[in-house]
Amino acid sequence: MFKGKTVLTAIDIGTSKIRVLIGETGDREETVNLLGFAEKQSEGVIKGEISDVNRVTVILNDVCKEAEDRANTPINIDTLYVGVTGSHIASRDSSGTVLVNSADKKVTYQHVEEALRNAKSLLLPPDCIMINSVDGYSYLDGTHKETQPVGHIANKLESHTHIIYGNKNKIENFQSIVREQGFENSIPVFNGLASALAVTTSDDFIHGTITLNIGAGITEYIVFNDYVVRDLGVITFGCEHIANDLYLGLDIHINKAREIIREELHLKRMSEGHDTIDIQSSHGVRKIPIASIEKIIDLRVREMFEVVNSRIKAKKLHKQLRNGVILCGGLASMNYAQVLARSIFEVPARIGAPLDFSGTDDVLKNPGNITALGLLRYAKEDVKIRQALGTANLANKLDYGLTSMIKKTFKVFKK
Repeated sequence: MFKGKTVLTAIDIGTSKIRVLIGETGDREETVNLLGFAEKQSEGVIKGEISDVNRVTVILNDVCKEAEDRANTPINIDTLYVGVTGSHIASRDSSGTVLVNSADKKVTYQHVEEALRNAKSLLLPPDCIMINSVDGYSYLDGTHKETQPVGHIANKLESHTHIIYGNKNKIENFQSIVREQGFENSIPVFNGLASALAVTTSDDFIHGTITLNIGAGITEYIVFNDYVVRDLGVITFGCEHIANDLYLGLDIHINKAREIIREELHLKRMSEGHDTIDIQSSHGVRKIPIASIEKIIDLRVREMFEVVNSRIKAKKLHKQLRNGVILCGGLASMNYAQVLARSIFEVPARIGAPLDFSGTDDVLKNPGNITALGLLRYAKEDVKIRQALGTANLANKLDYGLTSMIKKTFKVFKK
């Protein structure tokens, strides 16, 4: 089914933009080659969740057609991945056990798959479904921890996984909109996981990092250490909140507030030796103090970072971030965000740079495209797993147990 070149498609339905990215990869290629990209201003999405299905459907139809035209290839219905997010997203650890009853007591791949399948039978809260899982370590006979248990001798195998889940109806909203485009089998992926896969190196996975994907309406975060997901979450904070603060605090038009954030107008003026920026209004030109802009931005961004930091400290994870903070999304390009992240989290901070992609710089260098790029990275590795399992059906794939995404991908991320 996936012989030779495989066309992969990522759909990112965000609060501010709806993006479609089409890429291509080969059986033995480590990179994903970008073929076509399109985006339009989003409508009908509030804080990452779909509020107007009809409006989003119309916009997505236009974006899909434009992306296909630019890629000069149709979307492959078998390898279509849609990002999902929202404050309903949550996660938890789970474990499954299997007895090794063979005569030689040697753990096989089938034992691991059965243990993981048992782990993924975890009873979730009402109205919730599993979105993704990231498999972790195993214990042999309850005492010996192993990341690669196959081949070891044991009486009992206990395998651990981290399950990402969300509200069934809200996840279905994303997939039903994709079905309206004529694509029946889209695969949902948590945006926070996708973003991390796009920018995280093998060294980051080992030594620990937190990826913050700061969008227009929400921020997703995910913590990795020793190839295991330690925590993740979504908070209802984004660039639109900063824009709204500027709009209210300075009495300026909301579009001008967005422009200040997007273009960092206050920093440009400051570099030219000014202490104000000029804003055109109905009463003429107003001079807005740069110090006032900085104070408003600082308060909101600081609040967001402190909320996330308090969550990871509560779980005693702050000492597991040796490789620091990776910033993605619209706010990531602001130099101030990196400085503040270093101060709040007390670890290094950097802008996330996509790994192992080839394509135009205008797509690759835009922090706002990281989620879509990460969806393609997930797609590439997922296709490998589906090849190995001999099935393209998502439900069947989960029945077999999804082999650890991280342990599959870190071999690719040789950075």
